[in-house]
Parts: sequence; structure tokens; C-alpha cells
Amino acid sequence: ADMAEKRGLPEDLQEKGAKRPRTERWPDECTVFVTGDLHHTSEAEIREAFSKYGTVQNVTSWHNIPRKGAEYSFVNFLEPGAAAAVAGLKRVPVGRVVVKVRPKLPPRKPRGRQPPLWDLPPVDEHPPGDELLPHLLGDALGLDAQVGRLCKLVCLSEESKRARAEYCSRLCGLLRQFFPACSLDLFGSSVNGYGARGCDLDLFLDFGLGDSDGTQANSPSDDQVPLPSVAELLAAGPDAAAEVLKELPPRHRLRFVCKALMNRLAPIKVCCFISARVPIVKLHDPRFGLSCDINCTSRLSLVNTRLLQLYNAADPRVRPLVVFVRTWMRSHFLLTGRGNTLTSYAASMLVVCWLQRCARPPVLPTPEQMMARHAESGGETCEVEGRECGYIVKGEPCKVPTENRQTLAELVRGFFDFCASLNFDTHVVCLRTAELVERGVFYKELRKTPEWKHFRDGPMVIQDPLNLGHNVAASASLELAQKLAASCALAAEDMAGGPVGVADLLQAPLAKRLVERSVGSDVHRARIRMSGPELVHYPSALVWAREVRLRRPCRQLRRPHGEHRRWTAFFTFMRTLSRMARS
Repeated sequence: ADMAEKRGLPEDLQEKGAKRPRTERWPDECTVFVTGDLHHTSEAEIREAFSKYGTVQNVTSWHNIPRKGAEYSFVNFLEPGAAAAVAGLKRVPVGRVVVKVRPKLPPRKPRGRQPPLWDLPPVDEHPPGDELLPHLLGDALGLDAQVGRLCKLVCLSEESKRARAEYCSRLCGLLRQFFPACSLDLFGSSVNGYGARGCDLDLFLDFGLGDSDGTQANSPSDDQVPLPSVAELLAAGPDAAAEVLKELPPRHRLRFVCKALMNRLAPIKVCCFISARVPIVKLHDPRFGLSCDINCTSRLSLVNTRLLQLYNAADPRVRPLVVFVRTWMRSHFLLTGRGNTLTSYAASMLVVCWLQRCARPPVLPTPEQMMARHAESGGETCEVEGRECGYIVKGEPCKVPTENRQTLAELVRGFFDFCASLNFDTHVVCLRTAELVERGVFYKELRKTPEWKHFRDGPMVIQDPLNLGHNVAASASLELAQKLAASCALAAEDMAGGPVGVADLLQAPLAKRLVERSVGSDVHRARIRMSGPELVHYPSALVWAREVRLRRPCRQLRRPHGEHRRWTAFFTFMRTLSRMARS
């Protein structure tokens, strides 16, 4: 009992399993919160010390760690004024120690599921799985009919597009509480006609503050700029909030957008700010199954989306061809959205380049031809981020008749032949003119332009048609470039052998493409022969080569992130074949 009194513990709490009886709840304005070095103080000493400032009704101590004294205490006064006066002192001596004092905060609200700010139907439906595609496409006759049906199966429906536009408008209304003149525009797969069900929602945020939204090279780092309080700006009103936020650089306004969405758009699963070349806010709303990417610095993305829309309207074969190629690349893990793979935009522009240059005759005009035609007709000019884009923003759809009468199946086979023959080691794809330029000549000309310092080199170089300092395939690895050529060569060989369906092209893994096993004098080698590149297996290397074999071990090659088990099974199969050859 003496030890319990010395430590400030009641006797009944010394028994195992005993619980402190519920005490009467005192008003928060009459209570102060006491913390600090309370391990060697008792409730009697705390009562005596605080009695100098007013009448103490009760002292409640909490003991989270047994036998180490109180962790914190609540002191209840009779008068609210006494509690406010003590809280203003912040530090009060209690015996031989000095404790910290602050007002007691009201209890937190339970963290249950908050009601949504608006009610919307589910935005997207999940696309059919790979195992269902043969059954859904099997009764369609011909590759052209199957590709048309594939577009209806995997692309966004009209209801999904309307729901996404409605979600964007509601999100813009929420942001107008801080930026009254802001606008939120959709771009990317959601509106260019190629979006698959479940694709991300790409949004461009224009703050409407009358200043440039470009990135500032000399802007301070993220942790050096304090952000204003969301609650204070909401209380001040939209106009006052805009005046405060106008003083922040654009990238830090986007940081505030992330903070405001976390505060106002609860419950959301993920909302984070990613500082990169194009800073974005990533947002995932589980109520609608949407993942959003919001940026405020890449206005040129809206023009790129408009360019793809013009190409869709130019010829009815463009959209199904792009959708099929993107679906085919996903099934072969060439386009995964992460890691060292192609982006959806790069895959789309690769198809457009084939339709502009390599098809005979061309199906689509190049941006250079569109610009010349727009200038001859006296069209309006419009600059976006210092680049002339009037032929896209102010121009009309490409109503240039083409003499190309190839079927969709012929265009698909031609695209596979085109990609299989591409040599990214020596050439660069220029989308502005749809030309294949030698790397040495390309970099010699690029060094004469200011875009040179922003250009990222890589195993695959595909120059953006508008932003000439941007390589849309900069994320691709060397192994991906080799894998793309090998997969396209196999697909072209399949189509040359006879009629094939969409499901055959989408579901045939590369491991099933073994057409020849040759074991000669060199028993350490097994080869797969194919038209174009050849796949060679050695005990120490497994690489794709076009003219010369790379002598780099496979373990040193970077594989794309998220590689599927089916591709790993292929490597295991080839190693087994090598052991069989040696035996």
C-alpha cells in the first residue's frame, strides 16, 4: 500500500486483472492535460501543486506502463477560468520536476466510413478475362469482324465515359472552393477513343489565376514551402483562398490540392503528390474504382489527345487497329503501365507512324503535312507551351481521302512486319515526319535545338510529334526492344501461314513457338528459327539478337517489372531444353 501510494497507484489496481472504475466526466473547459516526467510524482503532489491556481475537484492519472508511475494526468478545476490560466502557463513545477500543461482537447469523432460527397453509379465495368476472349470472339467470322467485336468488349462504354465526365465535373466543383476560376479537363485514354475499361483517369488542372502553369526551375523544394491550412481557407471563402494560393508556385499549389483532397474527399484509399518532371497528384477512389492522375504543368497533353481524336475521325480503320495492337501488347507484357515497358501513348503513336509512312499508300497525314495544309488555307495560329499547335487546336478533322484500300487484317500484318524490321540500335522514329532517322544524324540535328538538354536517350527512341525534346519510349529497356521485335516477327509468321483469329494472336505465348530443335556438333546450343530476329539460348546467355548475338549474360539484363509467370515458364523451358541437349 505504501509503494502504491508512493507511485500514485490505487491499492485496488495492484491486483492482477483489476480495472480502474469509470470516473465522472468533467467539462473540457474545466480540465487541463498534464504530461512530462510524472514517473516519480503522486496524485497528491499534483493536486497540491495545482491547488495554488484554483479549486481542484479531481486528478485522474493514467498508467500505461506498470510500476513506472503515471504517464499523463487530467486535472479538473471547479472554475473554467482557473483551467484557462494554468493552460496559458504551459509549464508548472510539481515537486522536483516541471510538467507540461495544455488545454484538454475534445474527443475525436469515430473513424467510421464517411458518407460520400456525391452519389454516382459505378464508373467502369471490368473487361473480360483472357480465358473468356475465345468464347466471346469465336463466332465472329474473319479478323476484321473479331477486331471490331474486341473494341466493344475492352473499350469504355458510353455510360462509363459519361460517368467519368460527371466525376471530373464534381471534382472540379470541389476544387473551386479554393480556386474559383479553375477548370479540370480530361485527356488521355478516357477521351481519345482507345481507353480500356478500368484505365486511369488523366486530368489537367488549370488554376485560372492568370499566371503561367509551367514548372519553375528555381522554385524551392517541397519541404521548404509551408502550405496554408485547408480549414482556414474554407472559412475565408474562395476569393480570399485564391489570393493566398496565388503566391505559391504551381507545383506547390498542386501539393495543396493533394492536401485538400485528403481533407475533403474522404474516404479515399490513396492520395499522394509525386515530384517528377511532370509533378502529379495520384488519387484512388475505391467507391467508384477510379485511379486519377492530376497534373498542372503538361498542357501539351491536351493537344496530343486532340491529335489522336483527329486521326480517329480521319479513317474508320485507325481506332480498331490501335485498340487491337494495345491489347496484343498487354497480353504479351510489352505494355503494362509500370516498369521498363512501353506506355499506351507510345504504342498508339507507333501504330500511327506505320499508317503515315510505311503503309502504301499512306492512310494518315503526318503532323508536318497537316501544318502545311492548315497554313495554306489561312487557318488560325495557336501556341501551347511555345509550340505552334493551331493546326490541331483550331484545325478541322483530316478529311484527306486516301487511296489505301487494305483490310484491317492486312494492316495488322503490315504493322507486325514493320515492328519486326525496326532496328532501334541504329535508328530513331520521328513521329513529326514519320521517318526513320539514323541515330547519329538525329542527335546531330537535335543538339542545335534547345530541346536537347531535356531529351532522354534509351534503347528505344520515339520522338514526340509536338514536344521534340520528349522520348515517349524512354522507359523501355533493351530487353523490351528485343522482345518486341521477336514477338512481332512470330505474329507476322503466324499470319503469313494462314488465317488466324484474334484469340490466337492474343493467347499464344512465346514458349509455344518452338518450331525447331537443332542439336549439332555444338551440344550446348538450341535455336529457334524464325523470320527476322532469332532467339538463341546459351548456357550463360539468353538474349534476342537481330544481326549479331549479344554476349551479355541474361542475369545482367533488366527484365520489365511485373513480368508474368508465363514468361518465366518460358525461360525454365529453355533451360530444360539446354540440359537435354547436353545430355
